[in-house]
Amino acid sequence: MKKTSTFAQRSSPGHPWSYLVWIFVIVGLQFSPEARDMRRVDPDDKCLRCICEASSGCNTNVGCSRPYYGDYSCGPFGISWRYWADAGSPKQGRDLEHQNSESDFENCVEDPFCAIRTVENYIKKFKEGDGRDCNRDGTVNCYDYIQMHILGGYNCNQSSIVTDSRYEKFQKCYNMTWHDIVDSH
Repeated sequence: MKKTSTFAQRSSPGHPWSYLVWIFVIVGLQFSPEARDMRRVDPDDKCLRCICEASSGCNTNVGCSRPYYGDYSCGPFGISWRYWADAGSPKQGRDLEHQNSESDFENCVEDPFCAIRTVENYIKKFKEGDGRDCNRDGTVNCYDYIQMHILGGYNCNQSSIVTDSRYEKFQKCYNMTWHDIVDSH
């Protein structure tokens, strides 16, 4: 009697068909619109985490403050309205086309996910514009991103960064291993 292959047999672990099915699933997910939105651009997770640590200790309940006259910054990344606007004014939530309120700025930058998108957009704007090498070391990397974040993308090459306490916090975090960063919280 001839054995016929059933779907259950073909999809069982170890059968060649099961690997093919998973390859199609994974490849299909990579090209879905949702997956494209989830993929990160530079900076990587460690870089973002250390920028957040330097800004507020990654305190998601920090709210908004005026650290000095003329500045108003909010959220765990300490994002100002101008920074948010330069990043394309991202909005929180799914119904982005219908949101249009004065609180869009605060709602976004106080939400960790929208704040991350804001930082990524801001860095992408200046990184792709002229490849800002803020510290002039020949490489555009996380050390340049923290300078863009603290000093602004237009003025990121100022040497005053080395005396900024946020930069010192960033360096301490970034020089730790990823395991140490996760364990510290």
